Amino acid sequence: MLKIVTDILAIDLQEWSKFVYSHPHGNIFQSPEMYDMYNRTKKYSPDIIIVYENNQIIGCLLSVVITEHNGRIGLFSARSVVIGGPLVSNNDIAIAKLMLLEYDKKMKRKAIYSQFRNTYNLLSVNNAFQEYKYKFKSHLNFLISLKQSEEALWEHIGSRRKKQIKKAIKNNLKVEVLTPDSVTEDILLKCYDIITGVYRKAGLPLADKDFIFSAFHNRVLIVFIVKAGHEILGCRLALSYRRCLLGWYAGSYQKYYSLFPNDILIWETLRWGMNNGYEVFDYGGAGSPNKPYGVREFKAQMGGELINPGRYEKTHKPFLMLLGKVGMKTFKMIRR
Repeated sequence: MLKIVTDILAIDLQEWSKFVYSHPHGNIFQSPEMYDMYNRTKKYSPDIIIVYENNQIIGCLLSVVITEHNGRIGLFSARSVVIGGPLVSNNDIAIAKLMLLEYDKKMKRKAIYSQFRNTYNLLSVNNAFQEYKYKFKSHLNFLISLKQSEEALWEHIGSRRKKQIKKAIKNNLKVEVLTPDSVTEDILLKCYDIITGVYRKAGLPLADKDFIFSAFHNRVLIVFIVKAGHEILGCRLALSYRRCLLGWYAGSYQKYYSLFPNDILIWETLRWGMNNGYEVFDYGGAGSPNKPYGVREFKAQMGGELINPGRYEKTHKPFLMLLGKVGMKTFKMIRR
């Protein structure tokens, strides 16, 4: 007998955690830890759907509704994001359809549109998405194997990136690794300041600092900081789950770009992962193949396997979606 549970208080968190951890495509974005991270973050509101069969979990779908702005304008920016889900036992398409139906019922009330950001190929349940009118869009990512030797890893790196890593070393840049036992709040605030500058320059929205602090609270955060002497030039925040090291946020102060901090950051991140039992580094996305993306060019220089897990998108409220686009353009013009 199947049962759908959406009340977090009625879900056994240990059983949920075991299900995700043991699933072939289990990832941190469908875990109880991520639910807690979302729940602790301003303007983030998580939702969970768990399917039971004979008291055993056979499917989960964790989503988060993100509202970028306060007040009435927030109504036009509410979107739901699902990363790495749904997770279904044995790729059972009937269970996938059941969860999508339940999900759509909830999101019609809460979000203007939904975006499923796939971390793996979802072709096995593609028919479920098609039946509920989701559109597939290509979206790339790079995966770098950490099961190879350091020499093999270096061999796969592009010549330009190798030169810049060597220059960073010549400039006496050092990378310090901070695990959950050694990172401090002051370091996290410094990292958030760096990342805020990067996102502001790119014109991208950034989650509140609570999101980063909640990762620290859940002990899934590894922090890499690049320094010249005692000065912090840049950082990379990675999420640790199973044997995957996921690139989450990264950046450096623009005034130090000539010292190549970003280049040595990724190299030392990969080396650390290789030496600490990780099997793969997940870059966390490389943009649409149909649009120029400078970040993708940087990531491509580190070797790795280019994959296209793609995304599924659906608009729940077309009229509000249209009004939101017009309103945001007007809002940005007024701010300028």
